Amino acid sequence: MTTVHLFVGIDVCKRWLDAFAEPLGYRRFANSPEGVDELAAWIGGSEASVGLEATGPHHVLAAERLSEAGCSVHVYNPRRVKQLAGGLGFLAKTDRVDARVVACCVAIVQSPFEARSEAGKRLRDLSRHIDYLTRTRADLKKKKGEPGQSDLVAESIRRQLDALDAEIALLEAAWRELVETSPLHAERYRNLLTVPRIGPKSARAVASELPEDLSRYSRKQLAAYFGLVPYDDQSGDSRRRSRLKCGNPHLRRPLFMAATLASYFDPECKALADRLRAKGKHHLCVVCAVMHKLARRAIAVVLRNGPWRENMPHPLDKP
Repeated sequence: MTTVHLFVGIDVCKRWLDAFAEPLGYRRFANSPEGVDELAAWIGGSEASVGLEATGPHHVLAAERLSEAGCSVHVYNPRRVKQLAGGLGFLAKTDRVDARVVACCVAIVQSPFEARSEAGKRLRDLSRHIDYLTRTRADLKKKKGEPGQSDLVAESIRRQLDALDAEIALLEAAWRELVETSPLHAERYRNLLTVPRIGPKSARAVASELPEDLSRYSRKQLAAYFGLVPYDDQSGDSRRRSRLKCGNPHLRRPLFMAATLASYFDPECKALADRLRAKGKHHLCVVCAVMHKLARRAIAVVLRNGPWRENMPHPLDKP
């Protein structure tokens, strides 16, 4: 008897999981624990490769539960799936069509889903929520003191800022307590704090966001995960500017201000920035180059599993 390997595509939204597989057809399930269990029973067995679009937090429940059920789970950037749909000639866009395109995608490209430990998920979620509140506070500070602003609005903004300051401080203390319950993350956090120009906020983001198992990654791949590796855009005689693409914004954002300061006050970063400025590079190009340097420092201590030391040889890259 021949076992048919299923390629299942799932279009994800907040409420529904729209699934398609060639021999099974199309079916919709609720995006809930019960709905995912029904989906796993519908797929039936471990001889299945399941593809989902990365849709914020909405795909995580299905990815984790299907992985626990023995399926090979793959998560894709929605932009890549959309580009594949155009290449395959799918002109319409519906949930059913999207699920079918994802099924085609998982049959062509592998993008394995990596489940995190319970402590890793809690640390990441808490760190991201702190960043969200921090951005909200920054927006309110911009609005504070606008010319002609009503006294009532100004007082409301002041109260919100006070509440956000207290909440952020509370959550940062909770994160520091929580990280001590995970030896892996606690050691990474302590090592990252020893890196020059990496402060507590950047160290928190890196410790929370990096994959827990780094054995499959080289330093270059991890730098790409930060979103700090430029990609060329060339065709024939055309030479367009290289651009940063993809990457994890939760890793990249905290490094921006650190890199801006490092480009003036850190000797190595300042030397790099000065060389680039002398070549006429744009300010953002200079900052991104310094961000890349700081990211490589952070990656080095994480891969070495030890504190920062000047002039220490880098671990060997994988081919």
